[in-house]
Amino acid sequence: MVSTPEPHSVEAIFVEAMKPHGFKKKQLNWYLDGEAILAGINLQTSNWNARKRWGVHYVNAGCFVRELDTERKYDRKQPPVYAFHVNFRAGCLLPGEYIDTIPCLNDDNEMSVDARRGEIEMLVNERLVPVVRRLATEDGIVAIYKQSLLPQHVFTGAYGRMMPWIESRL
Repeated sequence: MVSTPEPHSVEAIFVEAMKPHGFKKKQLNWYLDGEAILAGINLQTSNWNARKRWGVHYVNAGCFVRELDTERKYDRKQPPVYAFHVNFRAGCLLPGEYIDTIPCLNDDNEMSVDARRGEIEMLVNERLVPVVRRLATEDGIVAIYKQSLLPQHVFTGAYGRMMPWIESRL
């Protein structure tokens, strides 16, 4: 039996905010699945949550470049977001100093439902989805790198394969 999230939880609000964007949904993962590149977003629940599906959440996102999957490990299936060649947490998309735990993604934060919904919708609509859509194309990945829209480490830590791929397209 699949449980449904509480209607005003971070999970329920995030799922609703993602619906109009046309991503394929699989559990708490959303994908733009192209022939050459798979881009995606993942809503991760902290392992430290006292109640399953409630508490602190993280949003992970990035892209997987199929030609870099030389071992063909994910030839017939979608890789998890943690295996993406470009992989980041949504906190690096917010202005100011990086924060790992975004306040609106914590069910235990004292926020009204409307305020939480508004902040999650802003995060999804104005920050997350536009960047992930760009990561779904070669030109978009290169442009994001050149414009420094994401921290350098999200490109260099990707099993050492991403930088030569980007440099060959500059």
